Amino acid sequence: MHKIQREILNLAQHQNISTLSLSEIAAKVGAKSPQIVKYHERQLEKLGFNLFNQATANANPDQFELISIPIVGSANCGPADIFADERVEGHLRISSRLLQTSRHNDLYALRAQGTSMNRASVHGNPINDGDFVIIDSTSTQPEPGDYVVAVVGGLANIKRYYSDPLNDQVAFISESTDDFSPIFLHEADQYDAVVAGKVIQVVSKPAA
Repeated sequence: MHKIQREILNLAQHQNISTLSLSEIAAKVGAKSPQIVKYHERQLEKLGFNLFNQATANANPDQFELISIPIVGSANCGPADIFADERVEGHLRISSRLLQTSRHNDLYALRAQGTSMNRASVHGNPINDGDFVIIDSTSTQPEPGDYVVAVVGGLANIKRYYSDPLNDQVAFISESTDDFSPIFLHEADQYDAVVAGKVIQVVSKPAA
């Protein structure tokens, strides 16, 4: 995100910027001209930020914020053959009332593909083919039983993490109505397996 956009967001969280002129906003955020402010406001609105309600939303719990979460690709819920790179292909826009965390800046989303996690229970919700999975990118040291995004050999997988120190291994397990093989790694091989975050929420695709 551009520095000016971050400054505008910060200002909007502490002040009702609808009462300010573009010139006044430019002076507060370090922009060289009102036109630059107008451009970046439009870019933020395209990303789903409701700039003119930020201060009110912070003061009034009945207000909500529209959060824009980057979608960085697809992750596998089946055979490990789908690569998820960090290329933003869109944004998941979701009401702050629906999110189960306030750490909005640490989130990204993946589109689940496959059926190997259709018996998972993330706050009571399974992970079905086509659902969006919201991940906390800062949670890279999972606890046993956590649902995670594991990138193993360059392939992204949504699995449940288990540690087996007695056998010097960790396991990434499917939870499915079908039979999917687990992924076992020696503890020394974890350097080749990156936990790219913890699954904190599932946004189910609408019923047809």
